[in-house]
Amino acid sequence: MSSETKGQIKAIHERQPFADGLVAADVRTCEEIARQDYGADILPDGDLNFTGLAIAVKQQVEADFDTQFQS
Repeated sequence: MSSETKGQIKAIHERQPFADGLVAADVRTCEEIARQDYGADILPDGDLNFTGLAIAVKQQVEADFDTQFQS
């Protein structure tokens, strides 16, 4: 697990409660959303190459992440 993912897992824990119908196992990290939905590259050390993403894509990844939580 990358250091970025570890930090995101901690952030997920701290951001509970989840949106209706979601449990912890359903919530994806920003890294997972970027890789799975937007084709983000993974660096050789296993970290996500966020700098390779366009600003609009980064903002959409963050918005997608935020929708997993109650406001």
